Amino acid sequence: MEFGGSPASARGVMDVTIFRLSRPQWKHPNPQVRLNAVKRLSDQRMLGKLAQTDAEQEVRCACVTRLADQKALVAVAQNDREWLVREMAVEKVADEKILSSIAAHDESEWVRASAVKRLSAQDQLARIAAADPSPYVRSIAVGKLTDQKLLADIACNELFWDVRKAAVARVTDTELLAGIIRNDTNQFVRAEAIKALENQEVLAQFARTESRPFVRKKAVMKLSDPLVLFSFYQNDADEGIRLVAMEQLIRRGYCSTCASCKGKGHVVAEQPPVVQAELFASGNETAPAAVDASGLAECARCHGTGKIVRV
Repeated sequence: MEFGGSPASARGVMDVTIFRLSRPQWKHPNPQVRLNAVKRLSDQRMLGKLAQTDAEQEVRCACVTRLADQKALVAVAQNDREWLVREMAVEKVADEKILSSIAAHDESEWVRASAVKRLSAQDQLARIAAADPSPYVRSIAVGKLTDQKLLADIACNELFWDVRKAAVARVTDTELLAGIIRNDTNQFVRAEAIKALENQEVLAQFARTESRPFVRKKAVMKLSDPLVLFSFYQNDADEGIRLVAMEQLIRRGYCSTCASCKGKGHVVAEQPPVVQAELFASGNETAPAAVDASGLAECARCHGTGKIVRV
């Protein structure tokens, strides 16, 4: 049996095959083959070269993931044509001067934000918080500031609510936070001010007097005094506030499952009324609850909640 072609052409085919088999996989024309090869590559010099020269973004990203050489990472962070590759490199750059330059000049807000996240110099962060065109980048910078005077100015005067919110999260002045809760036009900024507020007396005041249910609920969620929480649970006209107060009591261990109804909130109608003498030191018997159509009565001990509050 004879094969077509000359011996010379057969040798040529064999030489090409041998070349392809011996060629490193990270030089393969197929990007997926190169990607798989890079994921197994440990040579830092070669990873640095490929991170800067491979035509495929995915391959360059894979190289950056395995790259530790700072010089190569800086080159990629400053020069790659795709923002995603630059961002990945920025997340591994250690030189704060390089990061500061990238934070100030990169055209992508995502790359600038990643650089800002790695900055610690307060003067640099203050400049970015004041001047970056992106509210997102500014909010990242504000979230790392420590100057209370500057934070107060941003919290009160910044146009974009997400930047104000980032400043409010860092503010410690009780009066300023209270003013923001009363006056800011954005509910998320007000909620952040409540979250930052630690003064229990001021929180209780907002929980009692604030007209906006959203603010009231956030304030009640920050309360820690069981007696104050129980007052909201027992007396507030808003059912939502009462439920929030109960949830906070439960979380703090002041509520337990009602033994009379085993947490169900209702009992068989024929069951006699339960005396509530041990609860809240009232010493008064609870009046029998109304019977519903299913033959069940609201548990007199827990008022249908299935929980007993012990303060």
